[in-house]
Amino acid sequence: MPDLTNLISRLLTPCVALQLICMSMVSAQTGYDLAAYSDLEVRIDQHGRHNHAVSVQHGMEHIATITQDGAHNRLQSDQSGQSHQSITHQTGMDNSMDIVQSGYGNRAYVNQSGSANFVDIHQSGDFGTAEIIQNGTGNQVMLEQLNTGSFITIHQLGNAILTEIWQ
Repeated sequence: MPDLTNLISRLLTPCVALQLICMSMVSAQTGYDLAAYSDLEVRIDQHGRHNHAVSVQHGMEHIATITQDGAHNRLQSDQSGQSHQSITHQTGMDNSMDIVQSGYGNRAYVNQSGSANFVDIHQSGDFGTAEIIQNGTGNQVMLEQLNTGSFITIHQLGNAILTEIWQ
């Protein structure tokens, strides 16, 4: 048996190292049950290297809190159906983000820091709120709100700032 244990140990070590280097998360949740509605809450926390996160939710009361730290960052969130809230936070390197919310109570809070930055938010339905803070380098915000009662706050600090808003 020591040979089998040694073999498993040698096989798992690169996988663990690879998982720490190339972090990627995916989450998908759907709908509500006729007996009781679903809260649908996703929280993804990543640190270091080739970050990537995807959260897809359909149904009632949504929340997706995603935090990424260093390296190639990327984020995508798709929420539809009732009371959305997507709180994201990215820090250093190639940042990026796509958030699509449709239905009632859209809320997106974004905080990005240094490097190639990019945010793309589409909100449709009633009462959309988008609050975006970007710091340094590539900056860009593309925000589309196709709803009544929309609210936007954008703070972009430094470098190649571009903002496009459709309401």
